[in-house]
Amino acid sequence: MTSWAGRLRAGLTGGLALAAGGASCAEVEFRPDLAEHITALQRIYPAEGPSSVIGNLRSAEQLAQTARLSALGSDLTVIHLSGAIETGDAEKLKAVIEKSPSYNKVIVFESPGGSFLEGFKIAEVLRYDLEGQDPGIKGVYVIGGAQCLSACAIAFALSVDLVHADQADTRFIEHGAQVGFHMGFLPSEKATQQAEVGQVLNLSYDISAAYSRLLNGGANPPSLFREALKHRTQDSFFYLQGNVEAWQMGFSPVSRGLLAHPAYAYGLDEAGAARLCNTLIVHGRAYKSGAELEFGTVDPPEEPKPLEAPEGQTTWFSSGTNGGFACAIMAGPDKRLQASVWRGSRQCADGYRPADEFDVGWCPGKPVGTYPVTAGMIGDAYGCVDGKLHPDIMWNNFADKTRKHPGRVSREVNFRESPDLKAGVIGKLQPGQKVDITGCQLLPDFQAVWYEVDTGSGRGWLSARFVYPYLLQYRLDESSGQ
Repeated sequence: MTSWAGRLRAGLTGGLALAAGGASCAEVEFRPDLAEHITALQRIYPAEGPSSVIGNLRSAEQLAQTARLSALGSDLTVIHLSGAIETGDAEKLKAVIEKSPSYNKVIVFESPGGSFLEGFKIAEVLRYDLEGQDPGIKGVYVIGGAQCLSACAIAFALSVDLVHADQADTRFIEHGAQVGFHMGFLPSEKATQQAEVGQVLNLSYDISAAYSRLLNGGANPPSLFREALKHRTQDSFFYLQGNVEAWQMGFSPVSRGLLAHPAYAYGLDEAGAARLCNTLIVHGRAYKSGAELEFGTVDPPEEPKPLEAPEGQTTWFSSGTNGGFACAIMAGPDKRLQASVWRGSRQCADGYRPADEFDVGWCPGKPVGTYPVTAGMIGDAYGCVDGKLHPDIMWNNFADKTRKHPGRVSREVNFRESPDLKAGVIGKLQPGQKVDITGCQLLPDFQAVWYEVDTGSGRGWLSARFVYPYLLQYRLDESSGQ
């Protein structure tokens, strides 16, 4: 006969994370119809992993090796786990994996939650393969429009190689998906029963240990656990949605649409390049103390120069900071942008003679390892997230207290009726002219980000690359050292 303590334990673990009431156990099945969707997904941000916290400069050869290891084969098998997670689902998943028709496979999660303990077991099944010498599982996914909550989220997060620190993360969150983290809770019908407090504590310790394993293994920063701790009820979650915040938390946002579209060097100046570098420094995995976050970003010059990148040539630029980080920007022969940041000095071209001894400012660069820059990255750099001004971005209104989102035009530029280089020209804006940025839009063109601005005498559109926005790119509470 089952003891009362056992019933409490079962209720705590089984009803613990069901976001939407009771449901049947998870369904695990092959989904060949999802293979084309999965293979079309591209990273929005650079591939990072546990060793990225060091912030070392990596060579092009090292980055190419990482890309090869994480490449999907043409014979991809997609295994889909959906529904509430219950006891026995880990063994069910293991059995399906063993029957996979091909060696290369991915796991797609879609679940409202369920048993945390079974979620741990699911992750153990996947990690056994992921941490092997020749893993057949190429990644775990939550695809756009799907949710992976509570016990599902912790199973997804724990399905990562915690042995090989130099491996790139392969926990992919498609833009439009939701991965929701929270802590365990006691079901309402048990909330007033106090006889078996130890049962509650034991599971809480198990959950905390799972997060600790992620942190100690370097797969995720401490801030993930800190955010999860704020959510302690059945319907309260810390959501990650396939954007820069998910990347900052150690996961890999992906898209097969605009956000993964390549970005180009047309119209980019030193200030825009600085904004791009700072996006990577602030949100990347490299450890940063509060002081490094405050002083370790690239200062946009007051009078930025265009980054001259001739068509048909590969051109390199590099800049240092006052806080120990450096950045490289590369414009390829087709003007596509690549970038990288690292802890250390800027990498100026041989023969370059700096004007002073300080390791700051832009210089002609030497080749280093870089990652493709996407429209999503450019959008984050200019505060245009998902095609709108992000409400959490901090604007420096000291420059112009009369404007909510102040900006300054950097060069003479056409002021247009709509965000399109072919749109009608309203007039010309002049260098130094103050504007209020009222909206933005992401587009798959050579500019990527357009601002809608109010000049005081009218509204119109111009490329964000010709505006110096007075927005801050960091907050001290975002430091990985906090």
